Order: sequence, then C-alpha cells, then structure tokens
Amino acid sequence: MSILKQKNILLFLVSSCYICLSLLVFICPINIPIINFIPGMLFMWVIYVFFYLGVKSITVKNKPYGSVVFAVKKQTFLYILTFCFVLFYPFYIHFYTGLSVTQSLYNVLHGGGNYHLYQNYFKESGLSKFTILKLPYIVFNGLLKFFYICSVIKILVYSKKPSTKEKFCLTLMTLILLFVGISRGTSFELFEIVVLLTYTFFVRRNYFLKKLLTVQDLVILIFIALAGGLYFALNIAMRNNQSFVEMGNNIDVESLIYKISPTIAVILYSLYGYFLFGIHLSSVILVNVWGRSLIYFFSILIPHGLLLLGLKNVRVACKPFIDMGARWMPDMMLFLDSFGLFFFFGFVFYIGRISSKLSNKSSLNFFRNIVYYYCFYIMFSLPIGNFITTSSANLISLVLSILFFKTRRMDLITGRYFLIKTINITN
Repeated sequence: MSILKQKNILLFLVSSCYICLSLLVFICPINIPIINFIPGMLFMWVIYVFFYLGVKSITVKNKPYGSVVFAVKKQTFLYILTFCFVLFYPFYIHFYTGLSVTQSLYNVLHGGGNYHLYQNYFKESGLSKFTILKLPYIVFNGLLKFFYICSVIKILVYSKKPSTKEKFCLTLMTLILLFVGISRGTSFELFEIVVLLTYTFFVRRNYFLKKLLTVQDLVILIFIALAGGLYFALNIAMRNNQSFVEMGNNIDVESLIYKISPTIAVILYSLYGYFLFGIHLSSVILVNVWGRSLIYFFSILIPHGLLLLGLKNVRVACKPFIDMGARWMPDMMLFLDSFGLFFFFGFVFYIGRISSKLSNKSSLNFFRNIVYYYCFYIMFSLPIGNFITTSSANLISLVLSILFFKTRRMDLITGRYFLIKTINITN
C-alpha cells in the first residue's frame, strides 16, 4: 500500500530531513532545555521556505510516466574504479593515521578504537596545514569519491536490475569507505553513505514505481535508522573509551523516552553531537551574538558584518557563550556570516530554483542527477554541519559534477560507462 506519492522528490527529501531534525529536538533525552533549540529550528524552517519558494518559482513540465531510463551495460570502468579503491585507500589510511589496515583493524577488534590515535598523529604530523605531499591524496580521494557517487547513482537508480558484478563492486567500494572511517574512528563516511543511499532509494522509486513510500518501506527505514543510530552510538563510546551506558553522562534520566527504553534513549542522546548541536549552536548565535543589540543585528545583514564590530568571524563571536569542542559550525551560520542575510536567502532560493529545473530532466540526463543530489546534500548540510565546505573531497566532487554537467564529456574518460538511453513503455 502506497502512503506517499510526490513528483518533486527534492522537496520531499529536504522537508522530511527537517521534520526528522525537529522531532529529534523534542525527543532527544539531553539535559538542555528545548527552548535553547527553538531559534535555530525556526531559522532552519525559514531556510526551507526560501528553498520552497525557489522550487515553486519555476513551472516544471513532468515527463510522461511511460519513460524509463536504463544504463548502458559497460563494466570496464567499474572494474578499474574498484581496483583503484583497493589500491589507493590503504595508502590513504596510512598517510592520515600512520596505521596500516591490519593495525587499524586490530585496534577496533580489541576495543581500543582509532580516533585518538588519528587525532594525535594528525596534529604531530602537521596534516592540518596544506602541503604538496597532501595534494595527491586530496585530489585522488576527491576523484574516487566523485566516481563512487556516480557509480552508486548509475547502478542503484538507472539500472533496473543491477548485475551481480555491479553489486559486488559497489559493496566492496562501500566497505572500503566505511573502513576509512573506522581507521580514523569517525562516522562521517557512514553518514555520507547513508545520505547517498537514501537519495538513490527515493529517486529510484520515483522513476520506476512512481511512488515514494509504502508502509513496508517505512518499517524498513525505521529499522535501518535505529541500527545506524546504534552503530553511531557505539562508535562514539569506543572513541571515548566508554561503555555504552557510560557515554550517556549528560542524559536526562527523567525523560519519558529513557523510562520507556534506556537503550533507545542512549542512541538518541548520541545523535545530539552530530545532528542537533548545529541547531543548538545556531540558537546561541542568533540570540547571544546577532540578537544582543540593534547594531549586532544589523551586522547580520551585510557580508562579514562582525568584522566591523572587531570580531574576526562567527566562531570567535560565539566562544564566550558555548564550547564547540571538536564539533562543526553549521553551514547556515558560516554562510550567514560570510555573505549576509539577504545574499544567503538568495542563495537558498537559487538552490531551490536550480533543483526545480533539474527535476524536469534529471531522469533523462545522468549528470543532472549528480548535481541534483548535491542540491539535496547542501540543503541537508545547512542546519547541522559544514559537510560540503569542510571536505576537500566534497568540494572536488561538486566541482566535477558541475563541470561534467555543463560539458557532458565524461564519456572520454569513463569509456561510455555513464552513458544512458531511454526506453519508452506504452502500456
């Protein structure tokens, strides 16, 4: 039974993410008053309004429902890409962590974790600064990540029935990326893979089944979300050398969710640092920095307005009010500080407008779908972290997506692996 049908897939995905974040604000059992999240949450929904207006600013003519897109079955490039993953990432792991693959695996299996080893090695080796030695690793990581995203979308969206070889190659590359995260003790790779697979799941259903969600799908997604949350919680506990119970030292034991299930409460609590801290931090900045006086409020209207008040940036301005630790500043605050309120809202409106144009033809052009995916990723990243701007691999991948979308010359590199054709079904 279908419980949801919607033609504009990006509006559905972005609104669903924002709804989930809003629900998490109210059910997360953390000892922080809900009122401290409200300003940031409201600003997130203001962003969505401008995105929605951008989407609706263009009338989209939907393609006929009988048009189905298939991928051309040429596997040579996929095999080469998989081999490059197997060959490159052990060197990548050793360069950034100082550990071999076997050492990383040994630490995880013996409960030690790799996060602190990675952080210490990163600082001692001066890897926080750009050097020529880092350049090959940055470039190749960005290229491989871009082609991985292309391959995932090609196989899981455009191939109506992926072959066994395609599934094997895709699974192997995914496991390698997950191990990169394990070797550093971080969950960023897992998060990005979940975002990508969520996108491909709904886009594929929209193309082939013309419905986005069924009751069975909803149950499966909830189960996957809980499993992912458990993995995330265990990874944080291992990172801090804590037991699963000890990591909830700031948990609200009086909350209803904790009384119902302490395990689920700890899982939800662990999601605060990754998904809710950005909203909490945004609230602090909006109230205590830009809301502290009229002149501070006017500084939000112009690019780098805080510089006029003697403050280097928004990171410096919020330090007296909240301890960020190793957490990320959300993109919506960084963009607001860098470009000002009006330019920022204009940017969000433009993302919505571009995504609306792409939604009309994304199923008929492979590279449109890659850019379409990044429109979703940018909107998801805005309230919770700087996943695009802080990651050189994402920046490289985004630039390549736009470049190939504009030039459509990737076939010269990939041997027509990403070439698509359209088959019309009349019944």
